[in-house]
Amino acid sequence: MREIRWHHAAEEEFAAIVTYVLQMFGQKVALEVYEDIISRIDLLAEFPELGTTEPRYKYKDLPMRVLHSKLTRVFYCIRQ
Repeated sequence: MREIRWHHAAEEEFAAIVTYVLQMFGQKVALEVYEDIISRIDLLAEFPELGTTEPRYKYKDLPMRVLHSKLTRVFYCIRQ
């Protein structure tokens, strides 16, 4: 199983998304969004190639991948 490491900008964006959903739609919907995104990210620890390659984007010369959830896209890269 792989270790998931969050970029600080990703942590801030995730918090902003959940906060926005909380303010606009309430606690129940915010919790659903939070759990949906976290459950998909947790899957990446076991199946890192679950997402698709996004050749337009790179991070430190590593190709970015994207994993879609209901309302968001999670961009990530795999380090050996």
